[in-house]
Amino acid sequence: MVRKFILDTDWFTDCDDCIALRFLLGNLDEKHQLLGINVNATTEYSYASVKAFLEDAGVEYPIALDEENMYLGATRYQKNMAHGSIYTNRDAEKSVEFYKRILEQNDNVEILSIGFLSSIEKVFRQYPELAQNKIKKIWVCIQKWQQTVSLI
Repeated sequence: MVRKFILDTDWFTDCDDCIALRFLLGNLDEKHQLLGINVNATTEYSYASVKAFLEDAGVEYPIALDEENMYLGATRYQKNMAHGSIYTNRDAEKSVEFYKRILEQNDNVEILSIGFLSSIEKVFRQYPELAQNKIKKIWVCIQKWQQTVSLI
């Protein structure tokens, strides 16, 4: 049985997403299929930098952006990766439509989530039956936020 994945990533301020995508791409085979990538925290260079990353790896996958979840900060690595690119965020599919299309065409989809769950939540709210019937598993990477308390 082929395992089918969507990478749902925040792809903005740090390199964990690049490492995760490079690892994922390096481990795809006839039994592990990547259906596409959703960026759940969008910046000015999101689409162009993911596209450049994939082109560097010699592959092409659908890329979607959650433009309702704009990250206002600038990231140097995204800008550098997108340098000279002809692509803009307007070239990307919208997150919810991307998920709807992928889920309608596939069964037993596994989502690899790095970052925010906002796009996935929208899919469950807008298409609950589709999401419940087509998503097999959601793998979530959660960072436990620590709070420092000063006792005086």
